[in-house]
Amino acid sequence: MSAKRATKSTKWIPGTSPQVRASEIVGDSVKLRLESVRRLLKRVRCHWQRESEHVHQLRVATRRAQMAIQVFAKFLPTKPVRKTLRRLKKFRRAANAARDLDVLLHRYQKQPVSNRLTAAQRNELVHFLGKKRGEAQVDLDALTDRRGRKTFQRNVRQLLQRKPSTDTDGVSLRELADQELRPLLQEFFQLARLGSSDIEALHRLRIAGKRIRYVMELMAGAYSSDVFETIYRSFCELQKQFGEVNDHATAVDTLGKSWTNCDQKLRRLLDRQVKAEQQLLDRRCQQLQQTWTASVWQTLEQQFERLLTSDAVGSGETETPGTGPIQSPT
Repeated sequence: MSAKRATKSTKWIPGTSPQVRASEIVGDSVKLRLESVRRLLKRVRCHWQRESEHVHQLRVATRRAQMAIQVFAKFLPTKPVRKTLRRLKKFRRAANAARDLDVLLHRYQKQPVSNRLTAAQRNELVHFLGKKRGEAQVDLDALTDRRGRKTFQRNVRQLLQRKPSTDTDGVSLRELADQELRPLLQEFFQLARLGSSDIEALHRLRIAGKRIRYVMELMAGAYSSDVFETIYRSFCELQKQFGEVNDHATAVDTLGKSWTNCDQKLRRLLDRQVKAEQQLLDRRCQQLQQTWTASVWQTLEQQFERLLTSDAVGSGETETPGTGPIQSPT
């Protein structure tokens, strides 16, 4: 079974509806997210060379789990929440470093950005990146060994063993979804209106968008499926374009590091790739700005407002929203 198929079903929370009490689905929702992380911990340790996609899936799974805990934190015991979030953050950071090198290594094994390389130079570059990927795995292995996995399982048991708090027992899933999405959307569109003229601004906007996407996946059952699917597809397209920009930004950062074991010959080779990656990054940023104009941002904001003000009527079927073809924002 591929890593993609193994975790596909954990994107959506089944059996939810707008009127269901949020407190009634806390345990199942959080458990589903954390179980996805648990399954992947051993895979990224034992099978990372054969299937690098496991590392990517772990990074995504930790983000989804973090968001689920943050959204439902008011229903969960405070101390286990803090412990589990800290553990997930460590997993995510280690997976980040490994995954960034996986993406770069995969791209450069096919074709380096700068095509003015001899076969020997290309092999030297790939060998260097492969060595750095192995070093990144050491940190990931230290967190995902038997002891690390047992510690995580203990954190999860402590988080889920107590019944959810009844202080907000009457809050429906739809009410909670609106409460969580509105401030995230406000931050996101404020950043969008400020513009995306530099990579740091784009990064902040991309991260804000990820938070919205993970809440949408968690709360899909709170909204009308027709309205939800339309906006989710548009948002997926935006995140895809952000991801392409981020790939080149990460390459510039990774290749431009002052590696301690890098001789002058290799440093010149890396610098040449940094320059080529920067040119592609600038081009991607320009394309993004040309596509996502002020009027497109305004349309997206109006779509979200329609979602939040739509009638709280739904079928509760949240298995496959957003699975149709993604529409371009243009």
